[in-house]
Amino acid sequence: GDAAAVRSVPMASASSHATMRAACSSRVTSARANARAAPTQPPASTSGRRMATAPAFFRRRVARARRVRAGAEDSSRPLAEPFVTPEDVRRGEVARSWVSELYDCVDYAAVFAAAEEAAGCDDDDDALADDDNSGERMYGEFDMGFFVALLRVLEPELALLEYGDVDGGAVGDGVFVDVGSGRGQLAFLASITRKWQRCVGLEIDKQLHAIATQVSLRSPNEDVVTDALIDAFPVAARPMTQSPVSFVRGDMYDRNDLSAALENATLVFAFATRFARDVRVDEEGRVEEEDSESSSYLRLSRHVRPHLRVGALVVVINGALRREDGFELIRVERGPDAERGRDSVARVYRVVEVRCDERGDVAGEKKKKKKTVS
Repeated sequence: GDAAAVRSVPMASASSHATMRAACSSRVTSARANARAAPTQPPASTSGRRMATAPAFFRRRVARARRVRAGAEDSSRPLAEPFVTPEDVRRGEVARSWVSELYDCVDYAAVFAAAEEAAGCDDDDDALADDDNSGERMYGEFDMGFFVALLRVLEPELALLEYGDVDGGAVGDGVFVDVGSGRGQLAFLASITRKWQRCVGLEIDKQLHAIATQVSLRSPNEDVVTDALIDAFPVAARPMTQSPVSFVRGDMYDRNDLSAALENATLVFAFATRFARDVRVDEEGRVEEEDSESSSYLRLSRHVRPHLRVGALVVVINGALRREDGFELIRVERGPDAERGRDSVARVYRVVEVRCDERGDVAGEKKKKKKTVS
């Protein structure tokens, strides 16, 4: 009976099988087409859960790397132009050639002989030189193209300070001061870059100061003024338009020397790569750990502020000044430094009033101030 029942089941015909295969084939083709048209989804991964448990500094590093990679892959994003433009570089090269000819008048043999003669009578300088283990007196020359670029971008700030409506009143032509001026090259370059009341260099080294003084006695020197110099620096066209340059031999940590050099200063420049940094200690005399920014705070910061008017600008190369000393950071730029083999960092500060809460007074209660030793 069972065999008869099985035999009684109707069998599908060859035509019905063909119809089913055709229907399945069309569905598969349609599914494949939809899959190709749909956006590709990343495969499921556990990396997200692992990243959530990673240290914070590692997550920040990965996020920064992803942003950099995304920026590199975005070809529509314009590349940032360098701060020091090709025109700044060209003017810097013209200035370097001019400075080289300007210093040809120096009688170096006489300078060194006079310095050696004075060395025997100046015990204080010899003692200071022996105590100077930080390399502050190590001589270095700043890139002139970078210097030209800095003066270019600061011109609106200087014009406002000199002739605008600012706290303390306008000052007329400003005063440029190079702290740690060496041979005085930047002071001379500043004198032909724009009109100043005067340009001053402060230097403690006897020989470097003597060299700068010799050149200043012959400045302005019309014999070294070329057409290329006039094209790059129109102020150099006539001696009467060049700013007077003078030099002060003194210590940048000495109150009287700073007072003499910084009188009416509107722009102070410090190539501070080798300048001394402050080391902070707690009440028990232990050195406190500092982050990379605060470890760059210059010892000069607290010394120079009392001699500057509110609104004056201070440019510090490879160093930093403290906000609580009365310096407001307004811009940071990078430029070439052939001596170090990598970029130098220029921080531009505006001198501001020092408020009580920035000195450590909060809600009428004075915090314990950290001791600072040099």
